[in-house]
Amino acid sequence: MIERIVCGDNATVQNSFDYLESMLNETSSDSDLAGLIIVGILEGIYLQMSSRIDEGNLCEQYMGPKTIAGWKYLERTWAGKKSLADVIEGEIRPDDG
Repeated sequence: MIERIVCGDNATVQNSFDYLESMLNETSSDSDLAGLIIVGILEGIYLQMSSRIDEGNLCEQYMGPKTIAGWKYLERTWAGKKSLADVIEGEIRPDDG
């Protein structure tokens, strides 16, 4: 999807995010499906887009409220961290940062 975003294939990207939003709307926020969408799909996009941080969030314009909420969760989760090990450490020891 990153390639579609970068090359400006707006219709395909919008359809993809609309589909994710519709799936999030049809499930509870603590369901396995919501976790898969946020941690499985959005996090993959987030990590690939993090190298383009100077361009801002190129994805947000395509997102609905629930996908934006998931994205913001990922931003908070990854803030100040450089690796998955850092994220896991933060979950194990949340008081340490």
